[in-house]
Amino acid sequence: MDPDHIGARILIVDDDEHIAKGLDYALTQQGYETNVQYTGKATIVAAAEWGPDLLILDLKLPDIDGLEVLAELRSRESTANTPVILLTAARTDPASRVEGLQLGANDYVIKPYSLSELLARVAANLRMARLTQRLEEMTHRLADVASRDALTGLYHHGKIMEKLSMEIYRAARYGVALSCIMIDLDKFKSINDTFGHQVGDEVLIRISNILKDNCRKTDMVGRYGGEEFLMILSHTPQQSACAKAEVLKEKISEEHFVSLPHGSRITASFGVASLGQSEDDDATALVKRADDAMYAAKAAGGFRVVCLTP
Repeated sequence: MDPDHIGARILIVDDDEHIAKGLDYALTQQGYETNVQYTGKATIVAAAEWGPDLLILDLKLPDIDGLEVLAELRSRESTANTPVILLTAARTDPASRVEGLQLGANDYVIKPYSLSELLARVAANLRMARLTQRLEEMTHRLADVASRDALTGLYHHGKIMEKLSMEIYRAARYGVALSCIMIDLDKFKSINDTFGHQVGDEVLIRISNILKDNCRKTDMVGRYGGEEFLMILSHTPQQSACAKAEVLKEKISEEHFVSLPHGSRITASFGVASLGQSEDDDATALVKRADDAMYAAKAAGGFRVVCLTP
């Protein structure tokens, strides 16, 4: 038996107690954890509460048939992809087996079956499910890597704007506050010109870490471009966003950079904008207001926060 499958949860569903208990014994001997049900309705409840890794489902049940159970399981997010092996009698109409596969069954076995064959099919379906899960995890990781800035690990420009559009839609739909902060490092070009781009990159990475460390789980931050960063604050009115910007302003200015001469200080200018009441408010408009506020902060000498009224 594949060590990855030891302890896998298998839900056995058959109205024949003799068959169900025989399967239960054989599967537990293989190291699986089992749960036995005898009716369709009880199966649906058990699948939702117990979270099986695989179902062995008889087509003929005393209350609702296996096809109805299968259709219900596939309609639920928690069991939509759980492997299902159908048990069918030899006399069962072949059309029922076809319908079962069309509804999302992964496999079927005809009674009377060979126990060794059924165990092999269980292992094969668990292995396929595990490979599918690993492929999905890898796909998600690759998608996440592709959405991030290579230097800082923050969302890149395109992704943070996409996230902002989604948050604006959500805020408008549920009537909640939303703010964003545009952050630009003051006189950053002089750091690159004086100390080199490697030191400049180290500064950008440290600043990025400060921003990440001061985000709530619901907040998002991205590298908007160059030395500019965009932070999205969900469920946050303008006053709270301005207070957050003030905290970030001080934290950045207090940070010590070992690659810079002793006493050197990095400062940043902050522009804060909040979602207004206009239905035409979109990501571009909100960012422009935050950007205008940030440039007003820089024009006033930098190292300050400017908030624009929605």
